[in-house]
Amino acid sequence: MTHSGGKPHAVGDKGQRYETTFVDPNRDEIRRVYGWVDTLAGARVHERSINAHPTWHTPLIQDRQTGDLVEALPVPANKLQPPVKRPEPDPVVERKRL
Repeated sequence: MTHSGGKPHAVGDKGQRYETTFVDPNRDEIRRVYGWVDTLAGARVHERSINAHPTWHTPLIQDRQTGDLVEALPVPANKLQPPVKRPEPDPVVERKRL
């Protein structure tokens, strides 16, 4: 039983046509799933959200019914180069701040 009394939820990818993925430089540049939607307009919202994120890049939309990739929107000027990874903090400096 679920918290809503056993009613089914529309959670996950079941029946969703489009899958949106992105590259996360904070996770060793691996491609991750952003989400699933049933309309191309909804997938475009995902794509714009990924492009607005400060470090995520290279969004892809795949039509799961045909297996084809959907043509991407133009890349915003601030995303033409993949973001530079920030250096790890120096543990000695971090201890001094405490």
